[in-house]
Amino acid sequence: APLLRTLIIRDESDLSSMVMPWVQLTSLTVELVFTHECAPILQQASNLISCTLGIIRESSVDNALRLPDIRLPFLRTLRISNPHREPITGVVDTLVAPRLRTLQMPKKFLGEEPIEALASFISRSGCTLQLLRITSQYPRVSDLRLYRSAFPSIKKIEI
Repeated sequence: APLLRTLIIRDESDLSSMVMPWVQLTSLTVELVFTHECAPILQQASNLISCTLGIIRESSVDNALRLPDIRLPFLRTLRISNPHREPITGVVDTLVAPRLRTLQMPKKFLGEEPIEALASFISRSGCTLQLLRITSQYPRVSDLRLYRSAFPSIKKIEI
């Protein structure tokens, strides 16, 4: 599939056994992906511009995994969701995306100190976010104020 640029996977598949031309993709959507399957795919998909992942945890071991460094130099949009509503941390801890403009993710993915985790990610990436959307089961106005105060350069912040 030499012309394949967009891939959408809607069912729970064993991505680690899938043979795909990951490197040529510019858009990837995976509705259900285990934490441990993300890194190998994203490491190969270095030309992504847009990425949407529905990350789920396979076991308690999955949450303790230290993901390897992942560099996505062209990524502009990253949307992460959690279909099973499990707290999964560390997803952006090793990610570097210097061109990222839009980030959407659950607050619980940022751990106990979400502002610090996000600041670390932005600093490490050197990106200039324009839209930050933090999803939460119980959003609070005070959270919005905290994010706006911590990240005044982000044009649009949604909680």
